[in-house]
Amino acid sequence: MSRILLCGGGTGGHIAPALAVGRELEQRGHTIGYVTLGRAIEERFASGDAQRYTLSAERPGERRCRRLRLLLRLPKVLAEARRILDDFRPDVVVGTGGLAAFFPLRAALRRRIPTALLEVNARAGRVTRMLAKKVGVVLCGFEGSAAELSAAGARAREIGVPIRAGFGVATREAARAHFGFPRAGLVIAVLGGSQGASGVNRIAAELAPAWVAAGHQLVHAAGAYDAARYAETARALAGPGSWRVVEFLAEVDLLLAAADLVLARAGASTVAEIAASGRAAVLVPYPHHADQHQLANALGLGEGALIAEEQAWGPALRERIGALVDQPAQLERMANASRRAARPDAARHAAREIEALSAI
Repeated sequence: MSRILLCGGGTGGHIAPALAVGRELEQRGHTIGYVTLGRAIEERFASGDAQRYTLSAERPGERRCRRLRLLLRLPKVLAEARRILDDFRPDVVVGTGGLAAFFPLRAALRRRIPTALLEVNARAGRVTRMLAKKVGVVLCGFEGSAAELSAAGARAREIGVPIRAGFGVATREAARAHFGFPRAGLVIAVLGGSQGASGVNRIAAELAPAWVAAGHQLVHAAGAYDAARYAETARALAGPGSWRVVEFLAEVDLLLAAADLVLARAGASTVAEIAASGRAAVLVPYPHHADQHQLANALGLGEGALIAEEQAWGPALRERIGALVDQPAQLERMANASRRAARPDAARHAAREIEALSAI
């Protein structure tokens, strides 16, 4: 069996796919290590008994002059990456994006250790574009990124977005019973992503009064910055339904199983989890990425998602989204379209590709 080092941190979009692939590889008998950046969000993702390493590529709360500060620390971070390789002695190094992937991959390439990249977004990120032609293979979540990287000369393969086991397994009835939801009314899941999304939270707050008045149940993961404020607003909202606001929800698989509609950002893992669960979605892509990769991710659900761009938000779009809960046939059509977009075997395909590298 092989020793495989998975590197990626800073956001749930980098961490969750690494953990999904890591768990699959562990089940196949391999020894797994993880490299992250030491952010608090990374501690929310359990990694079992795997060995953990932290790179000091950034410091807590550091925002201004980030690139300059990183350049000043560059020799130290590269030395850390080399020490991690010395300690873990990997047979393969796999990056899932961000600074936590870049430095170990660079060190591994110099030592001629087999390498791979996992690019889960529909448009390739900066680290992927920089290293794609140098690594052994790039495993892509979407056809668009695989085509883009192949055209640039990389060895890229579309496998889907690896997600952890459990999505699409529980029945709606069992999941509703788990959360104590009543049989009547719809369940609406609001997911702002691992760090919270102010745009999604504002849209949910505008829609919540009408949905609660109609007897529907909202569960809203609002993130660390907004949870307290929206929880106070939710407590003051009376009606036959309910609006539950939490900072973070670990049981997303069960919430999606219980839900009739999902309101969320369009991170690659979120889109893949919605597809695996077969749920209708309203997706609000993050509008400030230069490459608009969340919009490209959202398009991957096809007719399963209504895409609500923040700059287009207004009465007409609010009314259209709010009315979805009164259209059960439309929700069912959207759910079926999402289900058709699912790639449940992505983690297994990724594991097989990584195993093939370890045998080189």
